Amino acid sequence: KGVDEVYWSDYSRLLRRYRSISVREASGVETVRDLAGMEAVQVADPTLLIGCGEWMKFAAPMPGLPNRFIFCYCIDYVFNPFPEIKTFLSRLSDRLNGCDVVFYSCNGGHNREAAGLGWQIVPDMGPGEFLRLMDAAELVVSTSFHGVAFSVNFQKNFFAVINPWPSADCRVADFLDSVGLSDRGVNLVRDGFGDGISLQVDYGAATPSLDEMRKRSMAYLLSSLSEAGGGGAMRQMLSAEKCTGCAACANVCPRHCISMSEDEEGFRIPAVDDCQCVDCPF
Repeated sequence: KGVDEVYWSDYSRLLRRYRSISVREASGVETVRDLAGMEAVQVADPTLLIGCGEWMKFAAPMPGLPNRFIFCYCIDYVFNPFPEIKTFLSRLSDRLNGCDVVFYSCNGGHNREAAGLGWQIVPDMGPGEFLRLMDAAELVVSTSFHGVAFSVNFQKNFFAVINPWPSADCRVADFLDSVGLSDRGVNLVRDGFGDGISLQVDYGAATPSLDEMRKRSMAYLLSSLSEAGGGGAMRQMLSAEKCTGCAACANVCPRHCISMSEDEEGFRIPAVDDCQCVDCPF
């Protein structure tokens, strides 16, 4: 779906070079099957492989934020949510007793419109600021897959503004369906402004679904890496004859189970924690 037939033969040839293929969307499983005759495994987006506590270690301070606010993460490279999103946010603010709106967009025109409504504009931000806004917001509204993914990961009250036009981009809908939160998606053109939808998100079923997705994805990724490494490729590189003491192995180890220490002759050599090592190819 969404792949121009002109490129089918190239995609098919290139995909068949891989031993294992994982995809983020359920639709991707079907696409890989159609193109390459292979069974891909659906896994979680990488941002979901760690939880809120781990992510917040990277959050940056943001002085000057309102005490209570709606964070709107408005990315419009797939579709333009204006002007409907202005009405939507205004109504949500009213439902939250005049809650402020903190607005982020890469689109200067959208920022000017938002500023004209009295909303606080975030002119620029990195990952640390994004995490802080996500954590501190009373409600999140996002047109972006990752805005929605982090909302679920942080167990926020949120709305996902869905593309109202026919599109092959079904990332947000696929993800919401996978965690049982399809009702948090709103089509502002077709369905109106969600006045009848609760502001509170019930995570009773979504949290176990996300936990299971995370465990399944990590198990698949570690298993695939172990198989690709031929069951000991890294350990061969760690042998005394081949080691140069560069510490590259310790720096790239995804399990953080390699440490460097000096031997009796003063050379830096790696030591492996066998309880953590999975013999991956790195």
